[in-house]
Amino acid sequence: MVTLTPKPGTTTEQMLDIKLRFENYTDAHTFIIAIKDVYLGGPAHHSGLQPFKDFILGTKELTFTDMPMFAKYLAVNKNQEVQLVVYNVQKELVRRCTIVPSDSWGSPEQGLIGAEVCMGLLTQISKRRIDEERDESGSRMRSIFSKITKEAPATLALAQQKSSEVLERE
Repeated sequence: MVTLTPKPGTTTEQMLDIKLRFENYTDAHTFIIAIKDVYLGGPAHHSGLQPFKDFILGTKELTFTDMPMFAKYLAVNKNQEVQLVVYNVQKELVRRCTIVPSDSWGSPEQGLIGAEVCMGLLTQISKRRIDEERDESGSRMRSIFSKITKEAPATLALAQQKSSEVLERE
């Protein structure tokens, strides 16, 4: 447990040296940008982005709600270092990735970061290994319980029949 003692006359932000930002993440799964391909020698390649393993979650300041917003962000920050917040499904961790959007590294159709990206409802981050293991153990438990419940009526009927036979003998 952490105990905080505020200084008199300070706001929460001043006291904790934090900035609070409230956002609605109801549709957050649609704001994920998947890295589908990385071109050799491009900014994405130099920054260490990995296709099919990395997902751009946004930046420290914002999340990208659509591809035009992401493209505009890159264009505004052309030839400047930007830090993207990236999730890697293989390592199951979030990291900051420094990249310099530029059109001087290759052909213009390969974009400012040299990567094929996509976002939307069909772009999903795969489950963590621990979640997959929980799902597997849950399905094993469900199959055990379904087996028990399927056998339960037959077992119950057999038990009732035997108890009736015992009562009849007495």
